[in-house]
Amino acid sequence: IDTILFFETENRKTMAVLKNGRYEVKKNLIQLEELLVNKNFMRISKSVVLNLDRISSVKLEEDRSCKVFLSPQMSVRVSRAYIKEFRAEIGI
Repeated sequence: IDTILFFETENRKTMAVLKNGRYEVKKNLIQLEELLVNKNFMRISKSVVLNLDRISSVKLEEDRSCKVFLSPQMSVRVSRAYIKEFRAEIGI
């Protein structure tokens, strides 16, 4: 679990994204959210559940969304529907 950067849904498949690859998982994002409730994971869009421990930096965008960087070449966007909860969770 600690090596997972985030889970995302793509083409009706749920993928665990790690630094070294992507792996299909059998659970959907709702099930994963329930399993990971005490593991510092958070839903940040309809299609992404993020490991908050893997955030390296956050950039606030003009459209009031956030771009979360997990490594220099990997980032995900926090949608506006989840931004308020996300900002409260990480303290920005």
